Amino acid sequence: MNQLEFGKLDVIAVLILFFVCYSIVNAEEGLVAHWSFDENGDQAKDNSHNENVGKVIGSPKRVAGVKGQALEFDKKKKTHVQVADNKSLDIINSITIEAWINPKSVYIGNDWKHRNCVLGKPTAYYLDINEKGNLASYLYGAQPQEWLVGQTNMEKFIGKWVHIATVYDGKNHTLYINGKPEKRVGKKGKIRSVDRMLEIGWVDNERYFDGLIDEVKLWNRALSRDELTAASTLVVEPLNKLSLLWSQIKLAE
Repeated sequence: MNQLEFGKLDVIAVLILFFVCYSIVNAEEGLVAHWSFDENGDQAKDNSHNENVGKVIGSPKRVAGVKGQALEFDKKKKTHVQVADNKSLDIINSITIEAWINPKSVYIGNDWKHRNCVLGKPTAYYLDINEKGNLASYLYGAQPQEWLVGQTNMEKFIGKWVHIATVYDGKNHTLYINGKPEKRVGKKGKIRSVDRMLEIGWVDNERYFDGLIDEVKLWNRALSRDELTAASTLVVEPLNKLSLLWSQIKLAE
């Protein structure tokens, strides 16, 4: 291979790396926090640039997740993750909360204090499974101020991985299950900003999640249906994989 051919390969490699970097940066626009639970110990690392590191309470087990490790939340042991208040968590105009969950049990009864919370910032925003077994979300401040409740009985996903999300764009509030719209209502107004900790796997009272949670992401923008469909079918490699990609490109030369 002559010098000219080597030069062409270098240019191609740089262009490929540029487009990969651009795609990743563009895809992460508006990402407030990403908890993958792949590390061990009593911390839940935030893979965004906002340092919303969580404190793991109750020593939940690390088990195989949809990608890497997941946290096993035990309702009886009151396991959950606490994230200290941070300005980046005050999301007021538009929001997306998404996560992979694998329920061990789903509470069904008449006591709302026992519903299964996935993520919540008290008196601001919530994503959970309500006492009737349906996916639900609540946004304080956005009007009409009422629970958005899905129609699917989440018991069908016990022992199975399912991708869930709630999205608010300032006009509509929508629930998604596996990338498909579950329920949508018109809403408007700003989400309340509060000085409270964010919780994963619990929010207050006895509203603990029971089962596995993985790849929790919080955004300050409304993800599109296409983005959520992709999120429910693809697991994107983190930024630190770029060095591996570069080495593979160099080897290909």
